[in-house]
Amino acid sequence: MPTHPAKAALHIEPVNVYGNNGLRVTVETGSLILDVSTIDALIEELARLRSDMQPCVNREVDRKKPFLVEVDPDWHAQSNPLIDGSVLLMRHPGFGWTCFALPRESIKRLVNVLNEQLEQTEPVEGLAN
Repeated sequence: MPTHPAKAALHIEPVNVYGNNGLRVTVETGSLILDVSTIDALIEELARLRSDMQPCVNREVDRKKPFLVEVDPDWHAQSNPLIDGSVLLMRHPGFGWTCFALPRESIKRLVNVLNEQLEQTEPVEGLAN
């Protein structure tokens, strides 16, 4: 009967080493301290790797799951003729700038839903793209 190693416990805590912010990442076999630029690179690489994994991130919104919500985020939009639409960048303080290429038809649906929500006094159910 094959034996499987026990899952290593993962513990992450903020640290301030010599005045520099970072994270101490500890697993069963040891720990290391990551500085801010390494954390940013790790988040980006993890997101890239996750995007290629199966099962993929659920396409439906899980309304029972709590979300990290950024209120009034910084954003930037610019048209893009290569997709006949727009590129929308939104800034999350933990994930950084995330870029979305929106085709013209998707933009129209989004604008319509947002306009409906602005005109309503009662909350309007969101529309998934």
